[in-house]
Amino acid sequence: LTALLRRVMAACLSVEGLPDNCCAYLRLTDDAEIHEINLSQRGVDRATDVLSFPSVNYRRGTARDNLPLLRREYDPEQGGMFLGDIVISLERARAQAAEYGHSPQREIGYLTAHALFHLMGYDHMVDSDRAVMRAREEAAMALVDLKRD
Repeated sequence: LTALLRRVMAACLSVEGLPDNCCAYLRLTDDAEIHEINLSQRGVDRATDVLSFPSVNYRRGTARDNLPLLRREYDPEQGGMFLGDIVISLERARAQAAEYGHSPQREIGYLTAHALFHLMGYDHMVDSDRAVMRAREEAAMALVDLKRD
């Protein structure tokens, strides 16, 4: 799973046109812990599938459009520009994979891509933004052969 998620993250960086020396913290957990994080960090009293906490607020555009801001996030210990934190509930991901009829690897890979694109400044609150974000996610998933069935 770790190797797959590294490939997914590398594919996202490639799709976005970012250097491969970007990094993010990824925590795989369960519904109880993600519920706790949701409540303490967002005031949301329930479990969700994925959370993302960007290290940079891109006022305009995405990480690719704001490389000077991103370069300020260089972490010498990691040897890369820190994009932020991702938390995924494996429990929720497995349930969603069954619900959607695809593999847990595909679901966990998709949630990783989804969260990483959030860290790079994408959102899906408006239909036009959602279409752009989904296209990026699906392009990354295709690069690692995790396309929708």
